[in-house]
Amino acid sequence: MSEKELSAPELQALFLLMAEADEVSNIDLKQRYGYTLTGVPRTKLNGKKLVESRKQGRAYVHVLTDSGWARAKAELEKEEIRLGTGAAAATCLAVLRGLQRYLKRTGQNVSDVFLPYTAAQSEPAPTAEAAPISSATPQEAPAAPAPPAAMPFPPEDVEKRIRAAYAELAPGPGRHVPLLRLRALLTDLPREDVDAALTRMNLLPDVFVDPQANQKILTPEERAAAVRIADQDKHLISIEVR
Repeated sequence: MSEKELSAPELQALFLLMAEADEVSNIDLKQRYGYTLTGVPRTKLNGKKLVESRKQGRAYVHVLTDSGWARAKAELEKEEIRLGTGAAAATCLAVLRGLQRYLKRTGQNVSDVFLPYTAAQSEPAPTAEAAPISSATPQEAPAAPAPPAAMPFPPEDVEKRIRAAYAELAPGPGRHVPLLRLRALLTDLPREDVDAALTRMNLLPDVFVDPQANQKILTPEERAAAVRIADQDKHLISIEVR
């Protein structure tokens, strides 16, 4: 195995933290999964800048870095995922393969699927809304719905502006740029137009609109600049070379 490849324990930890999508302590990992990230896997992932770990009391707390999110996505897209042997590894591989197929079928990103544990627990279940009872009589037809407001900027122009702003801000292709900084270059565009364009672009193969992995470091301004996609706030954008 080359130095760039991840060992099975490192991959397992990377995917687990990807699924958590937030800071998580060894205490919580033990309670939820009977697992703790310690020893060589932790030091290796820390050394590769894929995971940040810090002491909180007597226990370690871990979170994926931006590089860790990118590496987890890249590993998930590989044809061969080396998770080790045994029934547990085979079960995890089967689930990951199913996730691969789902993402390809829907065009979604990994960050659209996984929510922080607390957010997922508190997310209300969608409920079916009862259809309103019409009060119209045979003599009076219901009012026609108002036509949607015209979009002042063509969608393709908004996308071009977003790509140009990203190219101006990003230190290189595929590097994350905060939406707060991106929006500062697009103040002449209506926010709803920018949000709609970001939502569409997130389905493109070269664009990734992601949440900040460590939600605790976000400023109020960064939270306000987020775009809501698939019931999750996204704070960062990266665009690869087309």
